[in-house]
Amino acid sequence: MAAARAGDSNAFYSQFQSVWQAPIDFYGMVVDQNSNPVPGAHIHFSWSELPTEDGMRSADTQSGADGLFSLYGKHGRGLDISVGKEGYYSSRRDPSAFNYALGPDILSPDRFNPVVFHLRKKGNSVAVIQTHFPIGMGQRVQLHHDGTPVELDLVNARETPAGTGQLRLEFWRDVSDRKAAKFDWKLQVSAPGGGIIPTDQEFAFEAPDSGYQPAVVFDMTATGTNWTDDFRAKYYVHLPDGNFGCVDIYLLAYNGVFTVHSVINPTGARNLEPAN
Repeated sequence: MAAARAGDSNAFYSQFQSVWQAPIDFYGMVVDQNSNPVPGAHIHFSWSELPTEDGMRSADTQSGADGLFSLYGKHGRGLDISVGKEGYYSSRRDPSAFNYALGPDILSPDRFNPVVFHLRKKGNSVAVIQTHFPIGMGQRVQLHHDGTPVELDLVNARETPAGTGQLRLEFWRDVSDRKAAKFDWKLQVSAPGGGIIPTDQEFAFEAPDSGYQPAVVFDMTATGTNWTDDFRAKYYVHLPDGNFGCVDIYLLAYNGVFTVHSVINPTGARNLEPAN
């Protein structure tokens, strides 16, 4: 019996070791916002050959003239990568961790189909007004579930009386069954006296000059296949005073807790790239 246990232990240890000794090869490419190769980008790799502190390894390289870079001949369970270059913004939407053992998403490296990383070249930055609402760590603000509007002063990051705000949020939530796992809810976002446009741009640095609409409605039904109570969206706004801006809104529909981050150019120009 003892011999059987020893055999099982050795087999488990061998399997455990093989996980942390999976071959690591990686092929990547760095491009800019126009899909052009970015040479000279700094690439930092980190991985672990063993699940111990002294098993950590790292390496650095740069992308070539064609934007390509690679790492090969290493071993470990996974690989972490960071990409950056002076004068560029790094995308937070790009993957940064890659599995080579365990899990359904194991990477199959292909030198002819490299993983693409995105950088955006910094442009003409300006002095913008950036605010966060609510202000202060630990502060919490909730929307009313009956559609009662909440209006915000985006310049001063504060709630303001109805009819005086630059951003209006109206929220409806079915509270007939507070214990329901799913429920109907709706959010309407508007810029009173101005306009609003949804955007999915990561770097929302240039507001459109037209196409703004009075309000945008997000309607979620409990029977919807993509139901969620975690809402995050970004909008360009054109304010009544002629200024342009962008707002990021987060809402937890279960209790109406929300946050807003805004960027406003007070000069009337459409450039929203912050100077800092």
